[in-house]
Amino acid sequence: MSRKRCFVISPIGGPDSEFRKHADTVFRGIIVPATEILRAEGLDIEPVRSDQMLEPGKVSEQMFRQIFSSDFCVALLTFSNANVFYELAVAQCAFRPIVALLKEGDRPPFDIADLRIVPYDLDPLRLVDRTDATQLAGNLRTMFQPGWAPPDPFGANAPKLWAAVRDPFAIQKLIETSRPQPLPAGEDTCFGLPGDSAREIVIRTGDIQKVRNVDVIVSSENLDLQLARYYDPSVSGTLRYLDAARGPDGRVTTDSLNDALLDYIASKGMQLPVMSGTVVPVPSTGLRSAGVKYVFLAAAVRGDGVGRGYSSVVGGEVQNCVAECFRRFRETSESDPLESILFPVFGAGTAKQDPEEAVRTMLPTVLEGMRETPACKRAYVLAWVESHRRALMEVAAELSLVMK
Repeated sequence: MSRKRCFVISPIGGPDSEFRKHADTVFRGIIVPATEILRAEGLDIEPVRSDQMLEPGKVSEQMFRQIFSSDFCVALLTFSNANVFYELAVAQCAFRPIVALLKEGDRPPFDIADLRIVPYDLDPLRLVDRTDATQLAGNLRTMFQPGWAPPDPFGANAPKLWAAVRDPFAIQKLIETSRPQPLPAGEDTCFGLPGDSAREIVIRTGDIQKVRNVDVIVSSENLDLQLARYYDPSVSGTLRYLDAARGPDGRVTTDSLNDALLDYIASKGMQLPVMSGTVVPVPSTGLRSAGVKYVFLAAAVRGDGVGRGYSSVVGGEVQNCVAECFRRFRETSESDPLESILFPVFGAGTAKQDPEEAVRTMLPTVLEGMRETPACKRAYVLAWVESHRRALMEVAAELSLVMK
């Protein structure tokens, strides 16, 4: 069961203020019970309010991130709090799904009168009977029906430049490609392989540094097979550092992954740059302690010219790259048994390709590679940030993959 995120836009106030007492009662007596009703139906929702976020940093940045990355928002409009209406406006501009709560008898401001609003009362009997929680749950349930989409509050009046972000997740993608916030590390969702449910395709979230006990990790490299620098914010740089031998101060003493790569290039007489889709299987050194046997270096990024950076290969080239990884997996397994492989979302990291476009290209080929590689029991795809996870879940649904 994949957990959904609900950001609660609410007046907070001081610990003993009327605002806080009222908001706490609504949160604990209506919002949380509504999520419990839906959890019993198989929809797991975690409600979070801004005062519950313990991380350091600017509150405004945390608030924006919660609005953009959460699956939907619940806004408590009672008291007409200025901060609440500001955050509500941000959520509407970001095309987030929103349900509002307003104390029964209060009238909403004219400008938001057409918003989906649930009236409530804090009468103890209504709280015990879950009267308002049940109504809120019904509104939330509607949001997760196939084909439902949040309404466009601007319609034809929206600036033309906004057309690019009317996709509910597009603003989130823009934020994450400029200021990424990794997801917590772990296994998010597991799908059974069609026709062989004992084998699995798994969405794994978070930082590559937290990955353990995966036989092969695939790293996206440029066509010149130049690994990223140790501290670059990329899978390549991180794996290079983790595989290296390091002194007590953390400095690299032996660049193991790069040395093994150069030895392979020399032994095979390879000419650089290589063709896109080329995959070099390199046995790990330092990563062995984390249960990683090999790093497959996949040529999936090409230079755009001096001073212009890199971009991901696309379409058929990505499919060829994934297929080649599975071919190398089968080949390597003949002498060193392997059972699992982890892929990044090719191009959706530092190359900044649209995550949905990237996943829609590669995931069907991962599925096909699993079918052709019986030795592979688990294929992981790394969802580093929320937009990657959303894209994987959407495409998995399109492919009719069944959650376990």
